[in-house]
Amino acid sequence: MTGSVSSRKKNATRARKPSTGDYLTTLKDMLVVNPRNSPAATLGGAAYDYVTKSTPQSVVRDITESAEDAGDWLRREGKLIRAAPITETLRLLKAGYIDPLAEPFRVFKQAATERARGNESGGAKLAAMVPLAVAGVLPQGRGAGKLATKAGVEAAETAATKAATKTATKTATKTATKASAKQIPGAPQGVKTPAQEAAIRENYRQTVEKGKQGALWYDDSGKAIMSHTGENPDMARKVSGNFAVTSSSTGVKPNTGFTVKGHNQAISGDPVNTGRFPTAMSAGIEDVYNTNGVATGLKRGPFEQQLAIGGGFADPSIDPRAVHDIWDMRALQYPGKNGKPFEGTATAAQHRWMDDQLNQIIPTLSEQPFPWTTGRTQAAGWSGAKINSGEIQPGEAAYSYADDLPRHYGQGSRETVFGSNTGIMPELLDASYAARQDLDERVAETMYDQANRDRIALGFGALTGPHFQGPGIYEGINPGRQAQYAVGADTIKKGMESDYVPVGKAIDPSSMNLMKAIESTYGLLTGQKAVAGHRMFDDVPAASRNARELLFGRPVSNDQAQVMLDLQSSLGLDPDAMAIVPSPQGVRVANFGIDPDLFKKYIDAAANETGSAKPGAGFFHGMYEENPWDADAGRYGQSYLDIIGARPEYVSSFDRVAPELAARLRDTYRGFAKENQMTMPEYFDELLGAVAGGGEKELRDLIRKRGYAEGGAVDGVVSGLQHLLEKYA
Repeated sequence: MTGSVSSRKKNATRARKPSTGDYLTTLKDMLVVNPRNSPAATLGGAAYDYVTKSTPQSVVRDITESAEDAGDWLRREGKLIRAAPITETLRLLKAGYIDPLAEPFRVFKQAATERARGNESGGAKLAAMVPLAVAGVLPQGRGAGKLATKAGVEAAETAATKAATKTATKTATKTATKASAKQIPGAPQGVKTPAQEAAIRENYRQTVEKGKQGALWYDDSGKAIMSHTGENPDMARKVSGNFAVTSSSTGVKPNTGFTVKGHNQAISGDPVNTGRFPTAMSAGIEDVYNTNGVATGLKRGPFEQQLAIGGGFADPSIDPRAVHDIWDMRALQYPGKNGKPFEGTATAAQHRWMDDQLNQIIPTLSEQPFPWTTGRTQAAGWSGAKINSGEIQPGEAAYSYADDLPRHYGQGSRETVFGSNTGIMPELLDASYAARQDLDERVAETMYDQANRDRIALGFGALTGPHFQGPGIYEGINPGRQAQYAVGADTIKKGMESDYVPVGKAIDPSSMNLMKAIESTYGLLTGQKAVAGHRMFDDVPAASRNARELLFGRPVSNDQAQVMLDLQSSLGLDPDAMAIVPSPQGVRVANFGIDPDLFKKYIDAAANETGSAKPGAGFFHGMYEENPWDADAGRYGQSYLDIIGARPEYVSSFDRVAPELAARLRDTYRGFAKENQMTMPEYFDELLGAVAGGGEKELRDLIRKRGYAEGGAVDGVVSGLQHLLEKYA
């Protein structure tokens, strides 16, 4: 053979182009096919090769992946068409019925080219494959049939190319290599090949496996949101949107705190001011609550949706997507600047690429007691990425809003024995404990739902957890319960403190007003002389701690409570200068003016005699309101009514929940008084009847009709919140 390799390549590239005659002959070869060159023969050979070189697992994988590709395509195109029906439909028609003709035309042109080069057998074989090429590229026609069809076309091309010059092969290879060297849209910088994508998916799969304890994070959080809203899907969606808005660049604990504060501000009708970035986040929360909207954004929207899916209150018309935050992007190997971890937000193209990768990763994950979804996969990947970085330990991966919401509970302290200044069943004050317990249980059937949540708090929109039983401890022991609902917090910095609110943390004004309204509703409907509530903050400076908590692993018992009252008496402590309140794990004791050394002596003795573990410490921030039932200004609970009437939102909430409770309690009290021969005064029966009949307005009409003053003195706040209200005014 004469000539150098380079000259042979040069001569090969100068081979003449197909003539009109070559194209006509190729058309004849395409229509009149030699049986040896037929698609059936070529396809049969390709199918034989495919079967002999495949395993049952690989065949199943090919078919499964093809089906999944088709499903992904349908979902993706459906979303695009919904967003822009006309332009996307035209694009789809072009992509589905015009662009695919490029492949059969390429095969036809290649056949003519082979004939022009003198390779008549190769040209004839390729011409026979043109119809098969048309079948192989039908728009998105995925499946095993297309895989085999494509294999047949490729087999024919391979056979033809072997007879052609090597230059054509090398040129095609060079072109393909150049095309593959382009950056894949949306992928991390430098990712240019499917092999690189596959490596990233494998690394992400391993990250997911490491963080699989956190896979149910959205499930647990969503269910907690649904539960705390009383299975109200509309309110649950708002709260989920709130969590989504305040989630940016925050951990679970601050995210929950921001959300609770913003929620209580929103339902109280107050301006929202919360979040790590208050200006933007507060506006986002107000939009969610006031317009019944949803959180917006490529990250926030899916975050809200995954919470809703987990909690069972998702909008089925919204296609679920994974949440791609900085941790997910780090897990998918997006690089940061100067070798640092990735920071920032994903572009639309990056979101699309990550969605595609997760859809391919899900079928490869290990079997679990639950099915893998986009949300569970991303949650596990997020957890694994944080574990890899040292941010959390594996045991912390599952820590969710369900775990953190109880940390924000305030407590409403409840008794059912009527106030000594009410004249309502005064016989109860000297009745047996069993009789008082009987009334408490009857009232509880009305006041708390089957999940043990306070119906008043739920009716006012508070994020409500289960109540628990614990004795009322003040100048004696009475049956009691503690309602629990989330209250927000303000950070009290140096210069903001007062005699009552030190540096550290305190209940924010909106949450305090909400607590007052909830507990005032309870006091009005159950004839209480006073109502009280609090939240304990343990993350405050030592100098700001005014309370200790004895710990038993359960609420304080009646016997332990009696020991504490006896110690209080023996040490000569003023009951009004302290509060003894059951807690989920024991009992809290707040100091409102007792000498610190004497208070410490009391706590040490109480801990020793009740068997407490080492007592905890914190800032006890509370509220206390009274109503003068024995005076004209309070005969119909006017002090409580004024607190409820301080916000139109509270009046609406009262009217939503109180009438039904009042009607049921009225029947309960009538029956109990009759059975036990106790006194049910007419005014209280009349009060409950008015609320049952028309809520707040009808009760005020009754007060005017009876000639009593509409309002009473609203005072008795031991928390000193007025200082904060004046400061923020």
